[in-house]
Amino acid sequence: LVEIFLILLFVSFLILSRNNLGLIKKNIFKIYFFIFLCLFLLISSLNSSHILLSLESSLFYFRYGIFVLSIYFFLNINPKLENSFFFGLLFSLLFVLINSDFQIYFGRDLFGNIYDGTRLSSIFGDELILGDYFINFLPILISLFVAYFNKNLFYNVLFLLILINSVFLIFYSGERIAVFYAVIYLIFLCIFFPIKKKLLNIILFTLIIISIIFIYLNQNIKERLVNQTIRDLKITLNGENTKETNLFIFSQQHQYYYETALNIFNGSNKLIGSGPKTYRELCKEEKFKSFYDNNIVCSTSPHNYYIQALSETGIIGIIILASVFIYFLMQLFRFKTSDNILNFKYKSVIFVILTNIFPFMPSGSLFNNYYSLILYFNFSLFIYYKSKL
Repeated sequence: LVEIFLILLFVSFLILSRNNLGLIKKNIFKIYFFIFLCLFLLISSLNSSHILLSLESSLFYFRYGIFVLSIYFFLNINPKLENSFFFGLLFSLLFVLINSDFQIYFGRDLFGNIYDGTRLSSIFGDELILGDYFINFLPILISLFVAYFNKNLFYNVLFLLILINSVFLIFYSGERIAVFYAVIYLIFLCIFFPIKKKLLNIILFTLIIISIIFIYLNQNIKERLVNQTIRDLKITLNGENTKETNLFIFSQQHQYYYETALNIFNGSNKLIGSGPKTYRELCKEEKFKSFYDNNIVCSTSPHNYYIQALSETGIIGIIILASVFIYFLMQLFRFKTSDNILNFKYKSVIFVILTNIFPFMPSGSLFNNYYSLILYFNFSLFIYYKSKL
């Protein structure tokens, strides 16, 4: 369904943009950079030992660039689209909130998905990405709330209720990475929120304290977020002395993925890698495997963008990805304008981008369509807000 909408969006953009080439020329450097990226990925795929598999990711990668230009273009010629996006996102997120609360209190959601008391999934069923959903869309919704309704009492109360409910649902989701980013987002709000900072800071500080207490009082959530994390790191304590210390990076499984990816990097073209999307095949080969446990099997990616970039796109790929992260990190502290609300929207988009390409946390696949669309949609908002600033 998403791909059908993308095709309609591309066709509309190509027809209408001919008379508005000035908007394209303003971003010519970014366009050249993206063209270089697409060509590089193609070269990496053609050099791969699994060319057809790799080309599935790289051959049509240019569609994300057209996607960004399309969103940016239509927002410029019709700024009211941002308003439509806000209400669409608001109703979507409210529905997920209500459905999730329903699942907690009644044991199953409106679609029959059962809550087992450990990890809340809501409408996503077997895909445990509820926390990831909130982290990707809540910051944008909050920034638009502030832009449109900062003087409306009803919407201010609604904003706080959505924020508080979302944070607690992230805890219920059991996604440890999402919980980490949720805490970082609350700190982000304390620093960058443009209005009534003192009151909000008190509310946010109270929310953080309540969240910590909540984790320790709810045994299921504590088991997942605290106890399971300690077990994954393989730290066993005996009194004051350490009985066993066998540290892993996040978990034994993650470390297996990472070391296998590094073996692939060492055994492939170090400059351009083994080719996009090839980890899933190369990790099956005995010469690349790094075993800790025979029960651990291959995955579609090594679960870290930077390690995946290193193994599949080589030194050039990881330099590109790291450069993008550093660029957005610098942009987070760049603008100081009188338009604090526009600046807050701009920084909220950057926050979402940074959480999606943060180097030191597990992640999905760099070439996964779901994550790529979220990332590139935020790129389009970033370009739009930056042009306004």
